[in-house]
Amino acid sequence: MPKSRSQTPSVRPRDAATLIVMRRARRGLACLMGRRREDARFLPGCFVFPGGAVESADRVARPASRLDLAHLGAMGVGGNAAVATALATAAVRETWEETGVMIAAPGDVGPAPGATFDEMRRRGVAPALGRLVYLGRAITPAGHPIRFHARFFLTFVGHGRGGLHGDDFGVDGAGDGGSGGRELDGGDPGGDSFGGGGLGSDDSGGDSFGGSPGGDGHDSCLDLGDLGGDGELDRLSWVPLADVASLPTIDVTRFMAGFAGEIMDSVHPRSIGRPVFSMRGPHRLIRYL
Repeated sequence: MPKSRSQTPSVRPRDAATLIVMRRARRGLACLMGRRREDARFLPGCFVFPGGAVESADRVARPASRLDLAHLGAMGVGGNAAVATALATAAVRETWEETGVMIAAPGDVGPAPGATFDEMRRRGVAPALGRLVYLGRAITPAGHPIRFHARFFLTFVGHGRGGLHGDDFGVDGAGDGGSGGRELDGGDPGGDSFGGGGLGSDDSGGDSFGGSPGGDGHDSCLDLGDLGGDGELDRLSWVPLADVASLPTIDVTRFMAGFAGEIMDSVHPRSIGRPVFSMRGPHRLIRYL
């Protein structure tokens, strides 16, 4: 007799990381998103933020700037800063691979293997984790054949020294450059697993990103060219935040996009708890830690 779904052993979720990259656009905030291919095993046809599972190389790569650990206790890593750092590194790596946007600053990435880290060594840069702020996490419901425990990070690309910091979510100005973003060489954006995605594009600027706590201390030029990556995501674009809810995506994508917008508008972001998005049977469960 075949096992019922309730009798099937639950798959253990894999650690994964997602990066929501924000910038100012003519219609307000916009985020970097793309659509998963129709033949993808996980969330086929859904719009997502860039990101994916943690790989062994993410655990040995050296960052150019340290991740802000203000919300370490909410990340579900048992208070382990090394695990948190690997998650943030995975978000940066996956974003480069899937979108062509590199969040990096001058530094030595060390002996971490893989094409992404080879490229960083060639450029003399390393992941700029000081540009990222922890946003929340989500766990794929039990019963799914592919499950992730995804941590969401947030970064902002803007002008001058008004960038996104671990203790100060300042946003400085907008610009008139073209849409799209290819490379952040010298310090700024970058994440998938549970993201939301986007149609169309919105002209915006965003070409310099300031320093951050534990950061690299370098202002840097953001080269915004055509978006591109390894083909895992198509229809890459800067999506107005207000449009995310109307796209073919999943609940957690819409929720995290909205929460990211709230964080960006908050004057005291550290006082806001970080959400854990999960399911209890058919019911959505959101806790704040």
